[in-house]
Amino acid sequence: MAVLARHYLDPPNLPMNDMTYEPMPRVRAGIRLVAALAIVVSAGCGDDFEGPAKEGELGVGAFFYGCSGDSDFYCDDGGQAEHFPEAIAVGGRFTLDYNQDNDGVLPKTIPGSDSIAVDGSGLVIIRAGWSVVLASQGDGDIIDLLHLSGRNVERIALFVGDSQELAEIELEAGERVVLVGRPQDSNRTTLAGALDYEWRSDDDAVFRIASADLDESVAIEGVSAGTTMLAVTAGSFTQMISVTVSGEGSTTSGESTGDPPRHDGSESDEGDSGTGGEAESGTSGGGGSEEDSGGSTDGDTTTGGAQ
Repeated sequence: MAVLARHYLDPPNLPMNDMTYEPMPRVRAGIRLVAALAIVVSAGCGDDFEGPAKEGELGVGAFFYGCSGDSDFYCDDGGQAEHFPEAIAVGGRFTLDYNQDNDGVLPKTIPGSDSIAVDGSGLVIIRAGWSVVLASQGDGDIIDLLHLSGRNVERIALFVGDSQELAEIELEAGERVVLVGRPQDSNRTTLAGALDYEWRSDDDAVFRIASADLDESVAIEGVSAGTTMLAVTAGSFTQMISVTVSGEGSTTSGESTGDPPRHDGSESDEGDSGTGGEAESGTSGGGGSEEDSGGSTDGDTTTGGAQ
């Protein structure tokens, strides 16, 4: 119990990035929580688990990260994550399986702090800071635990294909491009977790939202010459970016360019932004940011979220 108390009450020795950590006041409270929560977030045989794993902090077994919807940037088109995330977005949904190195009772993974909660068949980060996930056996004993870093979305980096981060968007009338957004913290670390997305054109006479088949990506199409703003909201954060269309062209759909890039496997995307500076509000180039998805509703709006 002494070992469990030490690991459970102390967060990892990592930079906090202005985050707060609020553990349960006592280990006994955590044990009572284990006994009270009957919801099984995930359980199963180790051979059935897929995805990246991270060893539990008590060394009994490993926690496996899984995708909860199509809009998790850490997950590929098949819904499989390649790497255990460094941090998860506030509001981000995911699954976490646990496997121990024996054939005993299959453990449950449940929240161990009030900054993380059960969401359907998975988990969701509800507040920035260190969250605790517990592995519990059927008798209520805590056998392992893991701290997860939850971070607020402070910016949304936008890309076309394998391009560098966009500071602004330029296209011809009738041209269609596919944009993809990466939710990031203030250090430009890409955050995991499925989020709800909304894409909006401030003036659909200049460009329109053509499609949004992948929640974190969207196709836009130039309509006529002019400049207006594109707004993308992920969770509760909104990023604005300037869109300039040249030429009159027709509104007939052109060829779509720019397949959405996926996570390159590094735990931090720090420094992968090659163009444009940020405003104090976390804006790329000529854009801006909002606290919510309010503002002009004159243009096209497309929303998406994890299924």
